[in-house]
This record gives sequence, structure tokens and C-alpha cells, in this order.
Amino acid sequence: MVFDAGPSAFVDAGYDGGWFNCFHTASNRLSGIIGLMEAHDDARALPLITRIAFTELATDVTPVTLHGLPDATVVRFVSGGEETVAGFVPHGRVISYGWVGANHVGAGQLGAVVALLTGILTAQKPRSATFEPTAPSEIGMLDDDPDQLAAKTYHPPGPSTAYQGGYPASYYPAMAWDPVAETPLLTSGGFTEMYRTETEASRGALRGVSLYRFRDAGGAAAYYRGVVPIIRRVEGSHLTIVSLPGAKNTTCYAVTFSAGNVINQECIFPAGRYVVVADAFGLERSASDFTAMHPIIAAQLSKTPR
Repeated sequence: MVFDAGPSAFVDAGYDGGWFNCFHTASNRLSGIIGLMEAHDDARALPLITRIAFTELATDVTPVTLHGLPDATVVRFVSGGEETVAGFVPHGRVISYGWVGANHVGAGQLGAVVALLTGILTAQKPRSATFEPTAPSEIGMLDDDPDQLAAKTYHPPGPSTAYQGGYPASYYPAMAWDPVAETPLLTSGGFTEMYRTETEASRGALRGVSLYRFRDAGGAAAYYRGVVPIIRRVEGSHLTIVSLPGAKNTTCYAVTFSAGNVINQECIFPAGRYVVVADAFGLERSASDFTAMHPIIAAQLSKTPR
């Protein structure tokens, strides 16, 4: 993922740009993000870290100390019922960033999460120290939507999150359910871009649409048929398939996080040369109640009819 302009709160605090890579451990029990951010100048690096760590990540965070990294700002919080830690280490105006969360395994995972984050930031520190950032005046705006999918993707009401934008084929796999398994499906189907809209309905409650563009309807249909088994395997016992009345050639499911009261609902379906993934996180308390999903699907179908 490349963010050339983050949310306005980040920019106001001095954020100029960044590059981020998502990952899963081999066991799929831990996942996270590794990245570098550039503040506008050295003086704004620490205020930017403070703004993100204590205001933007979550409403209730606790400071954490990492062994061997006295200059790191690290916070612990719960995201979707899972243990999560995020850390920042400044090097002038360059900021090393790491985020690690436990997948569906709940409390008691703080030690493993902290150990992985410590390893990430320790390994990143010497690389960041020798990195030469681009002068702020020379940072150009990236064209993250070469296929112009933004106009074809429904934008739910509410403020956008940092994940909104285009993900061309060159770096979409960082967002995939399983990059290794999905890449052959994407390549054979002529995938060119995924555009993501994501908005906050309320604090911690999200709605979004991901629109995937393929070479033709055949490529989209093949990806749909191939990716559904991948999703079921990755989510495992936490996934419940839900039948949505009137939704033909559509797979809907709910993923219940370990806390038991946070539910992520998604529906995936092909629409011509496109594949649509509509989702709602934290809006419903029942895995089978897809009330929030109906208007999202209807609005997207008005833009990309089957």
C-alpha cells in the first residue's frame, strides 16, 4: 500500500507520505503491517507519531515498552476483540511503523504480539537510519486509480478511512485473503485494479465496497468461483455462510471475532467484468442479520449492474 496523502488529520499533523506492506504469519495466527512514513520535517515527526498513536488508532490505548527500543512509541489496544500493538520509531523525519494483531485468538496473546513487533522494529531501525527521504517539494501525487473505478464504486455515507483508494495489480496482493493462492486467479483473469471505499458509520463501525476489474466477465466469474473457497479456508471456523434472500450468484458470510460481539459481514458476487465485495463491520449484533448490507449491495448494483 502506498499512501501519498493520508487522512486530513495525518496531513494536518505533518504527514507527507508513506509505504506499507501487510503480512500474515505462516500459521495465520498473527497479522500486521510494516511501513515507513515521512513527516514534513524532523520537528513534526514526534507530534505526528503522538497524533496517530494516541488519537487516530483507537479510543482506548495503553502505552507499552519494547525491550531494546527506548525511543519507540508503542501502544496496546483491542481491535475486533483481538490483542493489538502498534509502534513508531523516528529517525529524523522518517518514521518506522509496525502494527501486529492476533487473528481470532483473543486475549492472552500479548506476549506473542509484542515479541513480533519488537523484532520488526528492531530489524527496520538500521534500514530507516540510512534511508534518504525525498524532499517534500518533490513528492508527487500518485495515480492510484488508473482504471478510474472510483466513479463506479459506491461510497457509503460517513468519513473515509485511510484504506480508501485504488490498489492496482502491482500491489493489490498485500490486501488479498491469501496472496499466494489468489495471484494465479488474478493473473489468469486479467485483473488490473481493485478500488476500495470504506467509511466510518460510527466509531469502530465500518461500511465499504471493493470493486475488482477483470479482463472480461469470464475472468471475473472465474475469480469469484476460485476465491470463495480461499475465503472459507482462511477464515475457518469463525465464518458462517448466510443465505441472503433474492441474492443470486452471491456468497454472503459473517465472521465473528473472538470477543463474540463484533461481527464482520461480507457479500461477494460477480457483475459483468467486475467482482464486488460489500462489507459491514460492527454494525449488526447477529451474524444472520444482514439488514445493513442490503442498501450497500443495491447502491453498488446501480453502478455496476449484473
